Amino acid sequence: MARNDDITSTEKLLDVIRNKKDEAPSPPPLSVQAPKPKKNIVAFTPPKAGSRTMNVGIDTGHEFVRFVKTVRTADGKWKLLDVRKLPYPVGVTKGTLEFATFLREELTKFGCSAKDNCGVWLIMSAAEVEVRHIRIPKVAKKQIANAVYWGMRKECSFDEKECIFDFEVQGEVVDQGIPKLAVMAYTAPKKEVEDTQRQFAQVGIPLEGLVITPFAIQNIFRTGWMGTAKETVASLFIGNEFSRIDVYSRGNLVMSRGIKAGVRSMVEALMETYNDERRPDPDAPTGRRVMTFDDARRIVFGLSPEAPSQEDRERAGLTEQEVLKMLEPALERLARQAERTFEHFMTNVSNERVEQIFVSSVMNVYRPMLDYVGEQLAIERNVFDPLDPKVADIPTSLNLSPSERIAFMPALGVALSDNTYTPNVIFTYRQKDDAEQVQKINRNILGGFIACLAVCALVLGYQFLQMSQKKEAVAKLETRLAQFSPQVSQSMIKDLLASLKQRREALHDYSVRYLGMAVLGELAALTPADIRLLSVKSGLDYPVIAIPAAGQQAQAPASPPPPKAGAAGTPEKEMALEGLVFGDPATFESQLFRYRVALESSLLFKNVTVKKQDLEPFRKGRVLHFIISMQIG
Repeated sequence: MARNDDITSTEKLLDVIRNKKDEAPSPPPLSVQAPKPKKNIVAFTPPKAGSRTMNVGIDTGHEFVRFVKTVRTADGKWKLLDVRKLPYPVGVTKGTLEFATFLREELTKFGCSAKDNCGVWLIMSAAEVEVRHIRIPKVAKKQIANAVYWGMRKECSFDEKECIFDFEVQGEVVDQGIPKLAVMAYTAPKKEVEDTQRQFAQVGIPLEGLVITPFAIQNIFRTGWMGTAKETVASLFIGNEFSRIDVYSRGNLVMSRGIKAGVRSMVEALMETYNDERRPDPDAPTGRRVMTFDDARRIVFGLSPEAPSQEDRERAGLTEQEVLKMLEPALERLARQAERTFEHFMTNVSNERVEQIFVSSVMNVYRPMLDYVGEQLAIERNVFDPLDPKVADIPTSLNLSPSERIAFMPALGVALSDNTYTPNVIFTYRQKDDAEQVQKINRNILGGFIACLAVCALVLGYQFLQMSQKKEAVAKLETRLAQFSPQVSQSMIKDLLASLKQRREALHDYSVRYLGMAVLGELAALTPADIRLLSVKSGLDYPVIAIPAAGQQAQAPASPPPPKAGAAGTPEKEMALEGLVFGDPATFESQLFRYRVALESSLLFKNVTVKKQDLEPFRKGRVLHFIISMQIG
């Protein structure tokens, strides 16, 4: 199991971080979880951390599946809503699609569906999860991940292609007068995590996190669920084949150790001690009583007051005190292992003393056994029962025995999870960095909006100031205007507008009358000597002036008459030019192009296009015959 060791060679690790030539290159990307968050995340996308208001923790034990539902209150604390224990359906085993389907159906009944915004957290096996507590030199924030990675590689070798690597910085410590960072790092099998995610995704369960039991218990201390806990406490779990001691300091898991002693050791100690006494039994073939392993196990598990009967112990002719006396060697070995763990913690991890120990076990709670271990360690001891109504706010509808409450402890711990403080194998430090980056972008955008709002407020204030100044100026002008005579009236303005309109119409008539002359004058000015126009056709049609009879004097109009209107009542603007280009045949096209550009540059013509350009014989040479179409603009 995991143990606590420090990195003693500070300079060597710093050399690794600085990428010296004699060191190995930086590692490749450590892990790719599924689904991997996108790098380019739109601003104001809610981060995954802290986005759920309700959680359901699931603990898949050997015989039962336990559910615990919690909700986050307005003050940020967690409140227990309900618990449930279900046996496995017949023929359904863990790690199969049928098991995930079973969980989905039960979650829906439990009030945790997709529409409930409910986060589903699952306890995963800690058998293949390696947890290490290391210390690294104080480095820049961007170098912490690299430093922890190499520190973890010194502790245990792992393949980043097959393992998920994650860590959390637990604070600053002083090691031999040198400030360092205390880090909890761990690796988990990637295939197991991805298979679990895939199975849950196939049945439509949005799995929020996978957490091992020590991290779930850490949630209980970090959230302040047990207000009676000291600053430095230990959790002793007595399993069937082994036991586990976890030390928590100020809510942080700072040390873990596995002990090869559990309930089996107690059962074997009871069986061996009883058989060594050779108690007589006339009915037995050998003339003495023999206790089997199963008999001893039933007696040990029957010590609790919650046991249905004491027939096995009474049949063996033992009292409760005698059974406890026979278990003392195994309990003493367990206490000695715990004591050495605490000494190692005080010597190598922290100078603080473990002030309190919480004990839980796979067997029913037996207080004399707990008191014996506590007396051997000379430490305050308690049953690890976070669902005790005396410890937390528990719904009155939950009527659970102490052993049942203890069995729900892992599920409760994982139901208190949140990505802001819970190590999660599917939301590692990489995803946390991405979420932090998004939050930073959001803060910058929000700051930009606030700055823009402030600028707008200043502009608005400036405009109000300008408005007040303009009003004052208008008032002064009105005062001056009142001094003028005559006063401007609406009728005077109408008369002025009418005269301006009449003048404008007269100018328009002149422009229409002399449009033809202007067109011809513009063509004469733009047509070069080597281009001769054969014909000029336009829609401008002038009426014919009648010739006066003999002896009569013709009365010429003061100005050319305006062109006739077309059929639709508007002057036609289309115009066609036909002409010849003289000179060197090699320059015909360039001369025509220059002529076309000159026409387009004129303010009178637009949409100039060459409709035809053909070489034709002319006298003893050749000319370029062209037709140009354009509009009078």
